Amino acid sequence: MIYKDALARYTRADWAGLTVYCMLLDGAASTYSPIVTHQFVDDVTPGSNELACTGYARQAVTLSAPTWDSGADKWRFLAGSVTFPSLGTGADQAGDVLFYEQVGASPDDSVDLLIAHFAKSAVTLDGTDFTVTVDAAGIYTVYEV
Repeated sequence: MIYKDALARYTRADWAGLTVYCMLLDGAASTYSPIVTHQFVDDVTPGSNELACTGYARQAVTLSAPTWDSGADKWRFLAGSVTFPSLGTGADQAGDVLFYEQVGASPDDSVDLLIAHFAKSAVTLDGTDFTVTVDAAGIYTVYEV
């Protein structure tokens, strides 16, 4: 799901220059229900919904310039895969994936802006690297008419 404000906020020109992070929700304990009008990371209630386990930290996302898909008349807003190194133990589970923009020089969940939420089945973590692979379609697409 793409958060409503993200569609109006980002242009092709500024996409690759944004400071974007990826965060994981707890696959076993999160009760977060995404709502398209949520705007800030605080809306996710990270203290009770975000993954909290050995090795977990939000990870920076490498963005690419948007690409034009002439066959479908749309722009693809692209990002590289995101690796969370040495994550968790056998009792921990990663769940949904969120992407957000860090607005200021340092993180602040009350102003950092949500971009996208991807529902994922819970995955048990075993202390190895956990990688979120962004689909070739990108984080989101924008059609032009």
